[in-house]
Amino acid sequence: MLKSINDVEKEILEILQYCVNCKFCTTVCPLYEEWLRESAFGKIFSIYYILKYDIPLEDTLRNIIWYCTTCGKCEYLCKDAGGGIKVVDIVENARRILLHKYHFKPIERHTEVLNDVLNYYNPYHVENVKRWDWLPFSLPSKGEYLYFVGCTAAFRMQNVAKATVEVLNRLNVNLAKFTREKCCGSVILRTGFIEEAIKIMEENYKNINSSGSKYLITSCAGCYRTLKKDYPKIVGDLDVEVLHSSELLEKLLNEGKLKLNTTALKGLKITYHDPCHLGRHAEVYDAPRSILSSIPGIEFVEMPNSRENSNCCGAGGGFRSGFTSKSLELALKRIYEAKETGADILVTCCPFCELNLKQVAKERNIDLKIMDLMELILQIV
Repeated sequence: MLKSINDVEKEILEILQYCVNCKFCTTVCPLYEEWLRESAFGKIFSIYYILKYDIPLEDTLRNIIWYCTTCGKCEYLCKDAGGGIKVVDIVENARRILLHKYHFKPIERHTEVLNDVLNYYNPYHVENVKRWDWLPFSLPSKGEYLYFVGCTAAFRMQNVAKATVEVLNRLNVNLAKFTREKCCGSVILRTGFIEEAIKIMEENYKNINSSGSKYLITSCAGCYRTLKKDYPKIVGDLDVEVLHSSELLEKLLNEGKLKLNTTALKGLKITYHDPCHLGRHAEVYDAPRSILSSIPGIEFVEMPNSRENSNCCGAGGGFRSGFTSKSLELALKRIYEAKETGADILVTCCPFCELNLKQVAKERNIDLKIMDLMELILQIV
């Protein structure tokens, strides 16, 4: 279960005494441009010296440590180099320590998001009773597959949620809605509010385990990572198998239940963006590609930076809410990378990635269709 703040702080200091002398991860950080403090190393260096020498905290230091999407690209480079430092865990735990032990003032927007999650059970300041208002048809509350729609798909990117239930309905999946769903907690875990997230996580944990379902299906990469990896560490193992919607599609494809035998998309060139929480954080790379490669008549092309080396869209880790303009800059870079492949469609598997990428594409009037994998599959099932 959740370790105490003092134990976590001691562990971080022991690990970072080796890490701070390296700097190998500097150049792969999507935020590194010219100053070391912008890079993964700058965050690690700041965390180490703040905790070791009790350096007085100021907004500049705070912004260094929260100026991070927690994409994990530095972590993969460190692993390949033989270091194996869990950089994302260190950053998230350092945020927790600074907020709760050193009582550092959080970024204002992160406090607003926290309050919305605690009071509305979602980060969008919408009454939670409206979570399922988008449903195009009724779903039962009991079934083999329980749909955890997630806050972004429920309240902002309802196109993803609608496509998901439409596809699974056409494939005769015994799908139920999680009527007692609340925010999974990811959005506040990533910004350091771990203690605050526990109560809402415990409620979801209890209600999921009493659902009688065999599988828990998510559309959101952040929900997937949280339910799959954080819940077991913080509140306990779930009595269901957590599947991302792309994994469920792959399962149905392998069982012969998903048949992609139409040529409706023939001639289109499609590329794929790996969400950080689905890819590097949870190592789900093959399922989306398996589906895309099975679509008749399309040309699937990879971007130069893909899979473990994929570039971040800029939305995660509280970065979009805390540093919006920079978040959109990262999204723009990713869109340019997709455009360079000559792709007609950029597919992803996370509504939050899609939200960020679509916003900047619209603002810049970029001619590139961006959609969730489920939205694409809806056209051919």
